[in-house]
Amino acid sequence: MNNLNRWSRILQLLKQAVHKLRHIAQIRWLRWTIQTIVIALCLIYLAINLKNAQEILAGLKPNFSNLFAALGLTIVAVFLGASGWWFTLRALGQPVTWLGSARAHCLSNLAKYIPGYAWQLLGKAYLTNQMGLPNSAVGLGMFLELLNLLLTGIFLGLILLPADLVLQWSNSQPLTSLLPFIRALCLILLGLFPMIISSTLKRRYGDQPGLQIVPAMIWAAALTSLVAWLFFGLAFWLLGASMTPVPYTKIPLFIFTLAVSLIIGLVIIFVPGGLGIRESIMVLVLSPNYLSAPVAVIVAALSRLMVILSELLSVFLIEITFRKPWGKIIWSTLHKSKVKNHK
Repeated sequence: MNNLNRWSRILQLLKQAVHKLRHIAQIRWLRWTIQTIVIALCLIYLAINLKNAQEILAGLKPNFSNLFAALGLTIVAVFLGASGWWFTLRALGQPVTWLGSARAHCLSNLAKYIPGYAWQLLGKAYLTNQMGLPNSAVGLGMFLELLNLLLTGIFLGLILLPADLVLQWSNSQPLTSLLPFIRALCLILLGLFPMIISSTLKRRYGDQPGLQIVPAMIWAAALTSLVAWLFFGLAFWLLGASMTPVPYTKIPLFIFTLAVSLIIGLVIIFVPGGLGIRESIMVLVLSPNYLSAPVAVIVAALSRLMVILSELLSVFLIEITFRKPWGKIIWSTLHKSKVKNHK
């Protein structure tokens, strides 16, 4: 019971922190000033790492098979993210179909690049509300999805944190020797946190009208998020391998780098889509010991391009399915079936 109370307080503090950050972010001049400064610094850092890179870049021979494989894995990861949103809504007992929730997720993904604040969140809330879901379920679902994404990414990143990278940054052998224990602890937490979240939600929202906590769906959302991180990371490694030979043993490093860059990009909410931040972190981690600085910049830029293309393609595929007569018939039939089963 004490553990449940502790986690409940942590969740409440996280909600309060997000609320305060949203309030601060609504100050337009402050938001635009911070965005401009952060993006400018990131672009300067990336440009410095591209300096005197003509000889290296001229000698690059891209492996297009790896590039196309990376694009395919990224598209799959985007759809896994959409499935994670569906599982999250189902975890709250909401009778939604995969196609409807995936459409809300993928369309709102594109809004994160619009200058301003929280367009992605507002877009997802609006599109999900249009399916007839109550505001309370949508708001809780978005918080639960973000929490799930952060926890799986953080735990996976720490599990795959390379020892040589820790030694390089800290120059501390004792800290490196602690890595096996850190990995073991994170592996345990990765397996336990869905159960803790389920218990906390049942205790807090179990009696609330319109909500029904389904633990199996919370586990499914966590597993989907974990697999999506792995696919994104593997696609990122393929991008590196498409530019220069990178051994398979470096796959954990690339997954760690991808997870760290995306999580920090998510946390720094003032910058749309973490633009420039993700790429700078990727270059910081990978160069110069694993990739040359110019190649790291190219790989980071390609990663951003792959994500944008994958998000556009996912929206295109979903909209075709959603708007075609046969797609509407399938969606309507599934929706009625889910509503009937829910009742």
